[in-house]
Amino acid sequence: MTLEWETKHAAAPVRVAKKHQLILKMIRTGAGHVPETKFMQFSGAGAAFLGLDNDEATHLGKLISAYYRRMQDEFDNGKFPAIPTAVAYCYSGKKLSSGLANVYVPETVNEQTSVILFLHGYGGNFSFYLHYFATLFPDSIILCPAYGISMADVPDAYLKECLTEASRALDISLTKPVLIGLSAGGTGGFRHYARCSTDYAGFVSIVSFPPKDVLAQWPKNTNVRMIAGGKEAFVQNGTFVRHAKRLKLTSDEVKVVKEQGHFLILEEEGVARKWLKQSLESLFSKK
Repeated sequence: MTLEWETKHAAAPVRVAKKHQLILKMIRTGAGHVPETKFMQFSGAGAAFLGLDNDEATHLGKLISAYYRRMQDEFDNGKFPAIPTAVAYCYSGKKLSSGLANVYVPETVNEQTSVILFLHGYGGNFSFYLHYFATLFPDSIILCPAYGISMADVPDAYLKECLTEASRALDISLTKPVLIGLSAGGTGGFRHYARCSTDYAGFVSIVSFPPKDVLAQWPKNTNVRMIAGGKEAFVQNGTFVRHAKRLKLTSDEVKVVKEQGHFLILEEEGVARKWLKQSLESLFSKK
């Protein structure tokens, strides 16, 4: 299911350095003419555009390619419905007047159905995010709004519009969602949650940490979980644990996956999926 709504809060057009213009053109061409499950199997070439070095780009490319091949197999065999791509929207060359979100809706939906609002990382809203969380939480409504190539500063109004449109489209009052933010989406998620914590059952940060501007205005009575890879620079220099302590999180609410880096949800699916499932189920029970 895809949601669209009128908005004044869409992301600014994507702008890149001159040296990346060709890659940007290739991404836009691919997103408009080739299924995402196909062109994302060559994502390693575009990963350098996102600031990764050659080794990181090659590693991410292999992980993404494997995941998308598995997704395509599920699409082809009717095990999971095909997901419309949001990449062309994210990489638009102009500011759009509509918002966009891909949504997973379970077979049975009512006003007690758990809701997840996922904020994507730097690079855009790729369809594997929706697939990943829908297969982990098949009985939940999963909302994956698209917002340019980074949600680090996504407006509160845009996310509220998304939730309102989902409620209208499903014709139910949504229960308080669990907010999830990945990487740059985690940064934006901390900022949004700090301002709107009472609107959510909780917040889960994946491979991110609260920026200093958030720590200074952190509200009381929050429900937060944090997970990151042990190879992350911000874990190794102590920032991750130090900022978690500023939020008064317990050891059960913070997870470091040793020997993993920024792509841990793809690298160490078993550990990450188990922790995410336990963490979100505990937050669902608090709504």
